[in-house]
Amino acid sequence: MTNPSQARDKQFFTDLKSTELNDGSLENHRTSTDIITLEFNKGNRLAYSRSDKTLCIWKRFKENVWDSLLQINTTSNKPVYCIAWDTVDELIFVTVAKDSTAQIWQLNGSNTQCKCLKTIQTPGPKNSNFIAKISPDGKYLVIASFNNTISFYDFQSKHEPVFFFQYTFNENVYDLQWDSKSTFLIFTLSNGTAPIYSITKDSGGLRFSLLQTLSGHNASVTSVAITGDRIILGTNEGIVSIWDLSTLVCISVDSSIDVPVTSVQASYDGDYLLITYEHHNARIIRLSPFSKDSETILELENSSRGIYSAKFSSTRLALAYTGMNNNCVVLGRKEHSKRRYRGS
Repeated sequence: MTNPSQARDKQFFTDLKSTELNDGSLENHRTSTDIITLEFNKGNRLAYSRSDKTLCIWKRFKENVWDSLLQINTTSNKPVYCIAWDTVDELIFVTVAKDSTAQIWQLNGSNTQCKCLKTIQTPGPKNSNFIAKISPDGKYLVIASFNNTISFYDFQSKHEPVFFFQYTFNENVYDLQWDSKSTFLIFTLSNGTAPIYSITKDSGGLRFSLLQTLSGHNASVTSVAITGDRIILGTNEGIVSIWDLSTLVCISVDSSIDVPVTSVQASYDGDYLLITYEHHNARIIRLSPFSKDSETILELENSSRGIYSAKFSSTRLALAYTGMNNNCVVLGRKEHSKRRYRGS
């Protein structure tokens, strides 16, 4: 039986306005180009990449009204696989595309132009970069390659990032995440663990030290999120585990869906958790307060093509996801809605 709080949550998400973002150029070949990844910045923009190697960047006018589209033809030979918005300058972002480079881009304020500031060539002959993450304080850029090599850069100069060092894991790396204070990184590995490394800088340079390792999963840990005093891990066996950040003890497990988890992400306020799966509908459940028998608040239907991305906004209660027709759909509050709902 659904309790009153869960009923309010479900009604709130049901009432959100759904907006389909139409690229225009896709009218004649919508079914042949997939959305690979999408990402909100901390301002009013949403970017997503397509399998035809284009980037689409939308600017939000108000609430859920997206009225400005900029399309970019990237110079990479492959589609953009990951987008990382700068955490300090909302007009700058980094892309990687499963090759040995990373590109730094800068938008203008009106969302009509975008230029490539720098193309980084990561050291190593066989790099295939698939993750880029900028620290919350904007000082560091971390790039992960499919050869399990992590490259660290000083990102304070966007035009000329300075290479610090590389570190190679013995296991396959699936995901990584910064903490909110830019003091440590959590990596998720194929051996079912999630090591936590501290990042400190002194007169000797940048120091990268193992602090602790979260363990206990029997399959690859595929995704990680950090919100408030919680760490969330998703695994290849469909399990989502929730850990207390202060004690590093697992406090709850969700095993409702027996298919691999592809991503986990908390809403900007930490109230809700978005979980995406391989070839299965995405789910939103309540994270705070969390209950072991949490019901699914909202399901987002997965594309029949199996390529799927869904993300919360980092600044407001809104989310974007891949629609059934390979379009981008945004759920946000209606224009007249001014209330801030938190449930209880």
